[in-house]
Amino acid sequence: MIYLIFTLPFLCKIKMDNTMEVCSKENGLYLRGLATLMIVLHHLCLSVNGSGILLHVGHLASSIFFFLSGYGLMKKKDLNGFWKKRLSAVYVPFVVANAIFIFARVLSHEKISLFMVICWLFGFILIDSFKWFIIVLLLCYFLYYLCFKCMKQNQLIGMFLFLTGYLILCLKMHTLAYWYIPIYTFFVGMMFEKYEKIIMENLNKYYMKWCVVFGGTFAFCMYRMIVYTNTPLEMFSTFVFLGCMILFCMKLRFTSKYLLHLGKISYSVYLMQHLPIAYFPRNNQVLYLICCFISILILGELLHLFLQKIKTKP
Repeated sequence: MIYLIFTLPFLCKIKMDNTMEVCSKENGLYLRGLATLMIVLHHLCLSVNGSGILLHVGHLASSIFFFLSGYGLMKKKDLNGFWKKRLSAVYVPFVVANAIFIFARVLSHEKISLFMVICWLFGFILIDSFKWFIIVLLLCYFLYYLCFKCMKQNQLIGMFLFLTGYLILCLKMHTLAYWYIPIYTFFVGMMFEKYEKIIMENLNKYYMKWCVVFGGTFAFCMYRMIVYTNTPLEMFSTFVFLGCMILFCMKLRFTSKYLLHLGKISYSVYLMQHLPIAYFPRNNQVLYLICCFISILILGELLHLFLQKIKTKP
């Protein structure tokens, strides 16, 4: 019930809106807001050893971020100033958030060596396990840059092969599954941008049939994941979930100003979410969840404002 209350201000406003531009800038912000809400509730549920559907939405939320990132890069297809833009937008906030986490550890009287400070600050070692996403996203950026810088054709095939190599490496190293489960959705975003017109025309022509296919398959995937977690099924479910989201956005549109704003500060919220989760006392579970949720949003907002300030500073 408490999780439902958290979602109401963000998801209470939805209206009918036929559109073929499901990945427009505004709609992308709404989807980022939805993904942020999902991932925060997922981590809160994990923190109190909860149960139910929220335990199985983390990889789905991540798939939205990867999909939109892949789609956005293919939409622009611009390598001029590529790393300057990506590092300032992704890596600099990551380092700032790491500095805040280090400061929190110092305040808790934890003894930290200079070596660990440097490793945590620049991400050589993750101070916060939730930040795996940033490392994988930067890897996707690197692979994209490599393909489009060094290959004159078949860049998408090259991207697929690189991601497959990353998957094989993760499996060989017995990496935790969340490091690779949503990885192919970055490639799906790239493919969707390239063939968007063809895909959208087909989905629109057979809309109800595709709703039954994707909706039924997604329901089955969620049922199976709740009963028994299976990594291949989780990977498959990310593609099905994205299909459901595209179909949803073709006929319906989020209109909550709170969800839109959450989409604008989504990255900052993601970076800061583990701080309250890790340090707040858990004597009262309901109070803990309420305080964590509110604090995560506040910290995300403050970090976003700080980053905007240093970004615009002459």
